[in-house]
Parts: sequence; C-alpha cells; structure tokens
Amino acid sequence: TVYRLGSISKPITAVAVMQLVERGRVDLDAPIQRYVPTFPAKAWPITPRLLLAHQAGVRHYRPGEIGSTRHYSGVLEALDIFANDPLLHEPGTKYLYSTYGYGLLGAAVEGASGVRFLDFLKENVFDPAGMDRIRPDDVAEIIPNRAQGYRKLANGDIRNSILADTSNKIPGGGLCSTVEDLARFAIAIQGNT
Repeated sequence: TVYRLGSISKPITAVAVMQLVERGRVDLDAPIQRYVPTFPAKAWPITPRLLLAHQAGVRHYRPGEIGSTRHYSGVLEALDIFANDPLLHEPGTKYLYSTYGYGLLGAAVEGASGVRFLDFLKENVFDPAGMDRIRPDDVAEIIPNRAQGYRKLANGDIRNSILADTSNKIPGGGLCSTVEDLARFAIAIQGNT
C-alpha cells in the first residue's frame, strides 16, 4: 500500500543535504542564498544548519495552506508561498517547526547539485537504498495501491481526507511510499549505504 509520508519526507531531504555536505557541495553555515540565489535576504542570515534544525525562523502553514489545491511545477516555484514573509524570530534563538523551511532545503539541494530535487533523491537516496515505490504524492497521477487518507471529525465521525495538492511541500511533506521502502531507507541509514 502506498500512502502519504507527510513529514517523514523531511529526514529523506536531510539525508540529501548531508550527502552534499559530505561531498563539499554544501556548507552548513553558509547563507542559503549561496544555493538559492533567488530567495530574498532576510533581517538575519538563514543557513542550511538552522533550516535542518527548525531554528531559521521560517514560518509553517497559515490557515488554508495545508489543503491547497494549487499545483506547483517544482520546489523553486513553491517557495513563492513564503519567500517574501519576514522571519518569525531571529535564527538560532528558538525552535519553530517548519515544513516550508524544508522546502527551502530542497531548493538548496537543487542549487548545490545542479539537478532537480527529485532526480537527486532518486539517484542518491532512493536507488542506493532499493526504494522502488517512493515518489511524489501527485494527486493527478494514478498511483497503484494508493491508500485513501482519512480524518476524524470533532464528533468522532470518520471522513475522507480533504483534497490537497502536496506539490507545495515535496521536500517537507510531499512524498508517498510503502512501509517496505521506509524499512529499506532505515536499513540504508543504519548501514551507512
């Protein structure tokens, strides 16, 4: 069964970033604009290290954004959602969970590697780990054995989950896969593959 990974997409993105660190292509303490030059400068510098730790001050969802049905063509376009917003705090001073911060890391992977984010993941994470069912959770595609999501209402009733196009957050919550693929990912991480 293929199901939405949601935020389990974040550790996969973190592995991609750290692979680029190991290869000398990403400096954890460099301004993020080194890798994403189109991202606007903020009141304080944002670095990959701060983004990985949810300490960069980049906001999380606003009301209505989690159920967005707009389709984004790639990780750079999805940055438009929050790119012009101010940081919510000085980086490094507070923890603030941010899916959008991981979207910015996905764009940094593209900038540092010179290839599309999903292509980098396939070649450097998915294929080496033997993950053959993982993919973006594209609402328009027919994905064999995709599970339907559900939500529980306040009164306890169960309903189908709301329609959401997760192309706005592929690096931070927009992948789908199987339990077997996630086990392969964990084995690859533990085996330093």
